[in-house]
Amino acid sequence: MTSDLSSLLTSSKALNAHLSKPDLPHVNLSLDQIEAQSRRLVSRQPGAAADSGRANYLLAQAHVDAPALASSIAHLNTSTTFSPLQPLQDTDIAGYLRHAHEQNIISTIEEARRETQEEFYRVLEDRGRKDWEARKKRVFEELGGRHAGGESQAMAEWRKGSLAKSTLALSTGPSTSLQMQSKMMAYDRPVTELNAARLRGVSYPVIHSLMHASLSIIQDHTHAIPQLFHLLAKITAEPPSLPPLEHASAHILNTPLIERKHARAYLGPTPSPELQK
Repeated sequence: MTSDLSSLLTSSKALNAHLSKPDLPHVNLSLDQIEAQSRRLVSRQPGAAADSGRANYLLAQAHVDAPALASSIAHLNTSTTFSPLQPLQDTDIAGYLRHAHEQNIISTIEEARRETQEEFYRVLEDRGRKDWEARKKRVFEELGGRHAGGESQAMAEWRKGSLAKSTLALSTGPSTSLQMQSKMMAYDRPVTELNAARLRGVSYPVIHSLMHASLSIIQDHTHAIPQLFHLLAKITAEPPSLPPLEHASAHILNTPLIERKHARAYLGPTPSPELQK
């Protein structure tokens, strides 16, 4: 091996023998001499013990016993840590009991982990639902100016449609709830008449009816809601009322408007002709 390294060194020197580099000194040392000088340089480095003592001092402030941990690592027997499992003999009662005990511990830990995870997600979902209910009630109270109890009752009565009149008459909520119910009853008549007109197949001035209903509640022509209905009536060119049945062209004027008549101004060109109908 030494002869091979020596021949390799000689051949490497012969590679650049024709190049003259007077500015670079020549290193005429063997491999053993280079290794010895490297070891001497390493032994001259001070501060290793001081750094170790300083590190132990900092770890001791964090309640970490570095020397004890180093001793434990040094005396750690890794030969038995990853030893293969040996099958239990039929007569090895102690081994069977030890194995059963370890399996019980593992199964208990896994079951506790699963139950903790399920409980966490259940509590999280419950907290989220309660927070959403509280926020929803607060928003309804701010919009309707009423308590949570009357709010839920009024919303249920509003969804009943045709039965709203009878149920609202029996309501015993607070005064703010009755005020909100009277507002909804004002809009109930236009919606009922609109449904009846749809069943008959005739037109109905729903925007003007809703505008009159809002004026009966607000009684202020400069309010935003009546102004909004007035603007919608101008955009859709809705007539304020239907002609009477004895009118000569009542059967033509009362015909429902073409479906999606006002949607053409808001739709772009489409390649499908069926979507343009």
